[in-house]
Amino acid sequence: MYLYIFLIYVLVSLYFKWLLSWGGAERIEGWLAGFLINLQSTGWDTEQIRFYALLSWIAWTVFCVVLLLAS
Repeated sequence: MYLYIFLIYVLVSLYFKWLLSWGGAERIEGWLAGFLINLQSTGWDTEQIRFYALLSWIAWTVFCVVLLLAS
């Protein structure tokens, strides 16, 4: 169980790191953001996508820590 939680967290973290630091937000700006994030994000600019990624990464971190502590 711990390994699966850790692996999922690593994959999600790589995705959010790509969005925040490695140019992912610029690459998915527009209709692709609607496909990879949600349908409401098609009008978001790069900074809004990065802000979403930062908040989501924090939420995923808290969620995974709670899962690891509960199991």
